Amino acid sequence: MSGSFEDYRVSVSYPGKVPESELPGLISATGKIFPAEKINMLRGVQVKDGEGKKPGRRFDPLIPAGPAGIYSVPANGSGLIWINFDTSGVPPGRYSGVIRVVPLSEPMTKTKSSPPLSYPGQWRDFPLTIEVMDFQLASEPVKPLNMFSRAENEEMFRMMAQLGIRDFLFHPLNFQMSFNADGSLRNFDMSKAEKTLADLQHWAANCGISKTMRFSVTYSLYPRFMNLWGKKNFKVNTPEWKKGWSECVKAIAGAFCKLKIPPEKYSIELWDEPPPGRFEELYEAARVAKEAAPELRWMVTFDSRMLSGEKLRRLSPFIDIWVFWGKGYFTIPDYAAFVETLRQDPNKEIGYYTCYTSMRQHLNEYYRLHALWAWAYKLNNAAFYQFIDAPQNNTGLSNWRSSCLGGIAYFAGGHTIPSIRMECLRLGHTDIKYFQLLDSLVKQNPRHPAAAESAAFLVREPLETLLKHPFDSQRPEQLRKQCMEFIMKFKEIKK
Repeated sequence: MSGSFEDYRVSVSYPGKVPESELPGLISATGKIFPAEKINMLRGVQVKDGEGKKPGRRFDPLIPAGPAGIYSVPANGSGLIWINFDTSGVPPGRYSGVIRVVPLSEPMTKTKSSPPLSYPGQWRDFPLTIEVMDFQLASEPVKPLNMFSRAENEEMFRMMAQLGIRDFLFHPLNFQMSFNADGSLRNFDMSKAEKTLADLQHWAANCGISKTMRFSVTYSLYPRFMNLWGKKNFKVNTPEWKKGWSECVKAIAGAFCKLKIPPEKYSIELWDEPPPGRFEELYEAARVAKEAAPELRWMVTFDSRMLSGEKLRRLSPFIDIWVFWGKGYFTIPDYAAFVETLRQDPNKEIGYYTCYTSMRQHLNEYYRLHALWAWAYKLNNAAFYQFIDAPQNNTGLSNWRSSCLGGIAYFAGGHTIPSIRMECLRLGHTDIKYFQLLDSLVKQNPRHPAAAESAAFLVREPLETLLKHPFDSQRPEQLRKQCMEFIMKFKEIKK
């Protein structure tokens, strides 16, 4: 908050043998090092948070601070430092050091001391201790993410994979087809699909997620058939419509068969947020699709315009993956009862979906607690709109020029840039890895003295947090701490 523009150098370090010197990283009491290459310093960038006449400003993009760790701060303003610590492969223990902040305009003066330079400027060391616990969280996401964005390159794919995305968008436009007036398929081209699939499989192999990656043919295959490939020539429920839609479905199924992708490794979004007024069309499209290719797994994303429970039950035989927007589907009695029937069917998947397009959503309630909804309501996956803005399917088109419209990452010259909102989402999906570990310990050791209390905690606290304390940003930290304490009781770990 100085009165002039200032550049600072920021480092995470521990003292060297020479006074005031620094060594990169952190050190334990026994001399073990938390290596500097596992400490990633990022710099917050201020951007507008809307497109109105007087938008607010907020720190959101997180760009690499670079090897020198330089931060620029305006007069009477502040800067934001975000540090991620990668604990994989680091031995358990407590590692200490400082976050050193040095203003770069302060003078150095020569003295007679040894070393001959001293630094009288206004600099600060903020003590820092990182404790690496003696247990390991799951490497795979507890609730795999589907974020409705395609990976443009391997760097973007890797960031998506690290975040927990396992259903990767495989756009219907990877296929091209046209139809005759009687609904028969005139031609079908899958050459683009072959290239896209080869890239995704190669990137997945490099990231080590080949076995868990799935493909989500999104968005809205049926409207694509009607409006694009069918050129709006087909009228619903006519013989030509049924023949054309059936051949479209069979062509897609045949393409994946030719690509040697089994049905359990991909899903097809029948309709994204179907209008309630077109329910009968949705029903017939789902029925015909299931009849044409029974092996395919069909997904529908349901938005805030909630269909009646009766209509959802009518759709049940034809839809395999149900993605529900918001909280009402899980908390309103009739809908909650329907969700429970889906949960009892091992062939059905249920997902929780949020899709606000404002950057002003609460960091805790909207981002941090996203995963907790999927955990607390025993869902199969978590859906979020979206990883990166892609209007007209042009990834990153609006980023930096306009405020984000749902996207939580930025695109810059082919590089993918994270955001504070993305990191809050990541924190929440890491939270439930602690819950998963504790849950497994309870099930493995039901007679352990801490088992009953831990089981009650896992049932009670997530729901209490979601329904009564969603805006308390300290509560997730408290839950994680409590969860660790229970885990340590099972593991007989002492602080």
